[in-house]
Amino acid sequence: MADEIIISRPGGFVAPIKEAILNTFACLGNFVQMISEGGEYATFGSVPEAQLQADVRRYLRAQGLQISEGSEVGGGETDLLVAHKLIIENKIAGETNDPMSESKPYPFQARRYSMALCKTVFFTLVAYKPHSETGLLPQSSGMAVRKVPNIPEDCVEIRFVVPYGTGRPSEASKPVA
Repeated sequence: MADEIIISRPGGFVAPIKEAILNTFACLGNFVQMISEGGEYATFGSVPEAQLQADVRRYLRAQGLQISEGSEVGGGETDLLVAHKLIIENKIAGETNDPMSESKPYPFQARRYSMALCKTVFFTLVAYKPHSETGLLPQSSGMAVRKVPNIPEDCVEIRFVVPYGTGRPSEASKPVA
């Protein structure tokens, strides 16, 4: 991930932002691991965005991060704001085998909030329901760092995905070819 950040943002970040990025990265990764290992969302047919936001907010606060919710920034209301520095945009992708798709406007929405804070990095947490067994990503593939495409500055999205509606492991079946 560090290499992807360097590629996406070769100039790096000032120390306070770098520290906030590292802390948020670790805590969001642990949140995804907790949900995946515990299977909290495995039997859900859907996850309301408000529930995802509340769950991640509680978890991040329990990890010691300073979290604000619903802050008025840039003419809109943020999902979560870490230490008054970093945006976490929560999204529900619905049924898909590609929650890392760049076809959704998620990074552009989060970028607008980040611009108002004079930041060029943000986090996106996307809940998705795998369309099939092959769409269930291993945790190691459930995060990505990338430069936001088609914009002039070095703006970086750090995306984490969390599955829901996967059923219990004992219900898994061979994917249909």
